[in-house]
Amino acid sequence: MSLRDQIVSLEALAAIDAELRRLEDQLTEERAILANLKDELRKLDEKLLTDRASLAEMEKTRSELNTEVRQMTAQIERSREKLSRSRNERESNAAQRELEELRKLQRDREDEINKLSTLSESARKSIEETEAAQKKIADELGGRESDISKTLAEAMKERDAKLVDRGKLAAAVQPMTLRR
Repeated sequence: MSLRDQIVSLEALAAIDAELRRLEDQLTEERAILANLKDELRKLDEKLLTDRASLAEMEKTRSELNTEVRQMTAQIERSREKLSRSRNERESNAAQRELEELRKLQRDREDEINKLSTLSESARKSIEETEAAQKKIADELGGRESDISKTLAEAMKERDAKLVDRGKLAAAVQPMTLRR
């Protein structure tokens, strides 16, 4: 094989190598897009799990507070009865203090219930927004995954064909020339 033939083969090898680099870059980019979408979906799944657990805990706490308020209401009724049965001023004052303390505790619990209700509502909205974002990304992933998979398959076929062509051209060039 003459030197001119080897130069032509080397130029063809350089062109194939450039095409291979382009294909590898395309493969890397497509894989990165796919991995990015899957990672976002995984993060949203984790966020949904924590938000739902948080919401469940808030609901449980709110339920416990409602139970406490009902118990306090019963205690207030007993304290009123005690106040009406008081025989002297000392018993009357003690019953009134107890009644005031119970009312204050009841108001505090009701305030906590209101705060938890507000937080629960914002958590529900957050869950709804996260579910919407999750659905959007899942739809996008579903739509793009098949396209990206096709693109990846085509790029890999093209790359394999170019590698075969490169091997044939490399065989035509003298090994010493190829090393340089």
